[in-house]
Amino acid sequence: MFWVVVLLHHPSSFELQLWEKNNMDHHTEVFREDGLIVRRGQPFIITLDLTSTTNLQQKLNKSKLSAQTGPFPAASSGTKISMGLNGEKEDSGWSAAASLKGNTISLKVCPSPSAPIGKYSLADLGKFVLLFNPWCPDDTVYMEKKEEREEYVLSQDGIIYGGDAKNITHWAWNFGQFESGVLKASLKILNESLQHKKNADKDCSKRNDPIYVTRVLSAMVNANDDSGVLSGRWSGNYDGGVDPSKWTGSVEILRQWHDSNCKSVRYGQCWVFAGVGCTVARALGIPCRLITNFESAHDTNGDLKIETYVGEDGRMVKESHCWSSVMCCGPVPVKAIKIGDLTCQYDAAFVYAEVNADIITTFKLYDGLERNVVNKITVGQNISTKSIGKDAREDVTHLYKYEEGKQSYMHAQVCQELDLCFEDHGDIMKGSDFVLNVTVTNKTSAVKSIKLQFTSGGMFYNGKPDNETIQVYAGEHSISPGKALALYIYVQVTGNQRVGHASLVKLSVENPLPDTLPECWFSIEGANLTHGEKILNVGPKETATAKFYFTPTQSGLRKLLVIFSSTKLGHIKSYVNLSISK
Repeated sequence: MFWVVVLLHHPSSFELQLWEKNNMDHHTEVFREDGLIVRRGQPFIITLDLTSTTNLQQKLNKSKLSAQTGPFPAASSGTKISMGLNGEKEDSGWSAAASLKGNTISLKVCPSPSAPIGKYSLADLGKFVLLFNPWCPDDTVYMEKKEEREEYVLSQDGIIYGGDAKNITHWAWNFGQFESGVLKASLKILNESLQHKKNADKDCSKRNDPIYVTRVLSAMVNANDDSGVLSGRWSGNYDGGVDPSKWTGSVEILRQWHDSNCKSVRYGQCWVFAGVGCTVARALGIPCRLITNFESAHDTNGDLKIETYVGEDGRMVKESHCWSSVMCCGPVPVKAIKIGDLTCQYDAAFVYAEVNADIITTFKLYDGLERNVVNKITVGQNISTKSIGKDAREDVTHLYKYEEGKQSYMHAQVCQELDLCFEDHGDIMKGSDFVLNVTVTNKTSAVKSIKLQFTSGGMFYNGKPDNETIQVYAGEHSISPGKALALYIYVQVTGNQRVGHASLVKLSVENPLPDTLPECWFSIEGANLTHGEKILNVGPKETATAKFYFTPTQSGLRKLLVIFSSTKLGHIKSYVNLSISK
């Protein structure tokens, strides 16, 4: 019996060829990476030109082709595969067929639709990368609808939602999963995981399972584990790193992590973790979208309750664990969350609590007794994601939970004796008064003496209170109630955008303050570029302007992301949609 590596060790020319055609067939031509990148469950072609063809057909009939992945490949773990060249499917699910024409051999190789993903060697002939295949009906990540594959696998940018349940904001995010270096970083993330370091062959073998891979990614995107991609920080002090709100995409983060020998990038918060995780998932072929859950609960003890304690003076002594949470679609089935099947793997109870936990507020009264108020409605509102094929918000709350009541209505129970109903009157504007109606119903036959006490305060997006005290000195400008700043970046892209042709984008933003804005920046990202320009100062009521030239390298619909940063106004974001022609 001959192995192909022995039989063909002196080809006159070798191409793990047809890269362009193979990659086109496998929807990987958009990767800005050299080499063969294919998807499992789908054949690819390589050709070999030989110097000698003596008895070649007879030798081919007895030959085998090998493929292997990981540092310690083994047939027993499915990381080392051998295939005859007769086109028959092996027990491993792989197959290979050889055809001879003159001095040229064509090898048609079809990986199993359940093969582990990653870097492979094909005998001594060359290397290729194998990805999940949402186009293959036999792959567990299969998506039947073309528009869903285009949105959740191929789209390189998207929308993230933030703010709060009644004032939803949004901004663009550059996933950039096909940008240079991103796939390399994504594969390195798998190799830097604790699972891989503990048992490399077992880890590589389990990479056939997208649930296993997403759990590894979830652990590695944050720096709680060794060599994680992002360090989180919520203190407001981002010295030594980047303010999380300044990031506009995943590409720079992943490149920085990879090029720094896996040193965690500073800093991220929930939407940044989610954006990076979504990029890596899409790069590996796992369909993924971002979800924002408003009034999201963080259940730390697994009892599906969020406890808040309020002292007799009305002061909160333990803040509630609520934040705007952005999540990649994960390994726990969404249906399990909706029906409350908390036995389903993985982390079902935690995710269920994020959208369905009860908030229990314990009040310590003057007589020393404690009373609980139970709120079953607030948690999990306006669960949002970007719509398929358009920049509109899609409400997916119904996929995660059953309707519990109107969002503006809160119903509480106090020891089953009193009913408290709270109802507001629409949006609350910064600097203006608001009205809150409270109705208390006595459910007993006895007369009750009731004392109502209200507490309010500033709070960050993650539910932590804002304890910062601001002093206003004489001579400083103050903003009267109702005069909140509305700052816009005006973006103008001139000419038609074509691959390989430079385009001009003009940016301008007006300083609304009577004070100078020091240390300002404009930067843009998207359409295969990242560029920034520093503007030292912007005078009172003056307009900051900048010009950028960019040259698209790929056709299609893309977003050009724009950000204006200043120490006084923070980070202002905008974007425009571009249609780039060939």
